[in-house]
Amino acid sequence: MYCIMNQIKVNWSSVIRMKLEKAKRLMDYLVPYVVLISKFIQYFKVPDKGELVEPVKQAFEMNTTNFNKMGLIKVNGQ
Repeated sequence: MYCIMNQIKVNWSSVIRMKLEKAKRLMDYLVPYVVLISKFIQYFKVPDKGELVEPVKQAFEMNTTNFNKMGLIKVNGQ
């Protein structure tokens, strides 16, 4: 968000690739940008057969309070 707000050019594909490679090496590493990466995977129809699935725990869920703390607001009720 800092880079976007301050108009700093970033090679996002490289950043995301490095993060995914780190997550592959380190079992305890949490992948950032989960929603963004999920959208890419869906858009490009990346096969997920045989992938491990971990159920989302309530502690991981985001609610309105979390979004408000990040400075995000609803637009048109979404």
